[in-house]
Amino acid sequence: LVPPSLDLVRDCPYLSPLCEQPLLVGGAALAVNVTVLNGLGVLGKVTDAVWVGSEHLEVAVPRSIKRGGLTLWPWTGAFAVRVSASKAGVHEGSLYVRVEGDGGARDEGHRFGRGARRGACGVDETPPARWVEFFVAARAANPPPRKRRVLWDGSHSLNYPPAFVPRDNLNQADDLLDWSGDLPSSNFRRAWLALVDRGYHVDVWRDDLSCAPLDDYGVLFVADPEDEFSRDEIEAVRAAAATGLGLVVLADWYDEAMIRNAAFFDDNTQVAWRAAVGGANVPSLNRLLEPFGVAFGGRVWEGPLPSALGDGARFESGVDVAVAPAGAYVVRAPGSVRRVDIKPPLPQDAPRAAPAVLAAAATDVGRVVAYGDTGCLDEWKRDGRPCAPLLLAALEFAAAGRRSPLVFPEHTKLSEPLSDAKAPDPPPSPLFKKYSRHYDAAANGPPFAADPAPRAAVCGVGPLDDVDVVERRARAPV
Repeated sequence: LVPPSLDLVRDCPYLSPLCEQPLLVGGAALAVNVTVLNGLGVLGKVTDAVWVGSEHLEVAVPRSIKRGGLTLWPWTGAFAVRVSASKAGVHEGSLYVRVEGDGGARDEGHRFGRGARRGACGVDETPPARWVEFFVAARAANPPPRKRRVLWDGSHSLNYPPAFVPRDNLNQADDLLDWSGDLPSSNFRRAWLALVDRGYHVDVWRDDLSCAPLDDYGVLFVADPEDEFSRDEIEAVRAAAATGLGLVVLADWYDEAMIRNAAFFDDNTQVAWRAAVGGANVPSLNRLLEPFGVAFGGRVWEGPLPSALGDGARFESGVDVAVAPAGAYVVRAPGSVRRVDIKPPLPQDAPRAAPAVLAAAATDVGRVVAYGDTGCLDEWKRDGRPCAPLLLAALEFAAAGRRSPLVFPEHTKLSEPLSDAKAPDPPPSPLFKKYSRHYDAAANGPPFAADPAPRAAVCGVGPLDDVDVVERRARAPV
């Protein structure tokens, strides 16, 4: 099995970020992918699973294992293991999975190849089988107060392949694509560790936000989303904000002309690639922020950030904050340059300005912090230094309403509403619908529908929901 174990107690930081915080009792389960290297034959199956260990760890595997077996072909396969805890403490045990080879059953006729003749001399009709151990150990803790719990939105990134989403930092010309995932496990690991070190517990949500237990969390953290937010998701966030959920939104660049200019001809596929969206889906973010009275603009800016937000940090190809209510704290970035071309570098004689880049507002709907860029937190090809003070101040404001006087000085408080030009809000293009999980692009394909219809979210039907809790036994199987 690869990995051979899941020891979240002793194998840290090798298993970071999974091991950096405990499981929460009654909280989100931890899911990992386990690869099986099958030496018993080119075709095989995982046909059974048992748990021998702590009764306070609940281990679940795909239902297909008990319903005919999970196929391994050729030589390999994979299955999910979901782990949750019912009591605080350190718990451990072993998951045993039964792996069977093809053996004499090859004559049944299967779609993977030609079978052998049953009963031939020297052919063992009994499939070879082995029980394989997968050790699991984890720390569990009781849930912290709501304001110390953060839900990281991991469901609004468009995947490459197949989507072409341009890079976030437009000064980086050696890579055209944004394919890092924008998750704690990839290009936001240091930001995630900074939150954990400050005492926050961070869960990653990979399903529709309308299905999320938002009332359990103090902050919803949205970073660089490319997919759109559905009406149900926006309503779910608004309802949870009324009961105490804070919202932190990090956008990225958006300019319709620059999106069109991002097209290129790929020599490998012999196809002209067009961008499905900009650095982030700013029009959809504005719909998410509309109940709070905040919106991003449609102009792209670059420049140094005030030192209080992070010494040496930069605003790297982000959008300005265009709308904010009276009483909000709005921070500007003097010395910024507006970018109008997707190709680097910027003209040396470009005029300087001071766009609004960061806003924090406590409204009747709830608390929100909006920042127009992810570059100072994204570890993938960052130009400047990290902006940890900005990140921590944003979380403190959104979760508990505490304002950092360094990041949000009193003189940045608006006496009148900020009202500038918002980003345009065009309807989703057929190209975008092809990649968005909110549309039935591949309902009958490929080939993809030219203009797919919307698809309603259904909760509880994801891959990690199609699992069964493994039976617990006192002894290992033989």
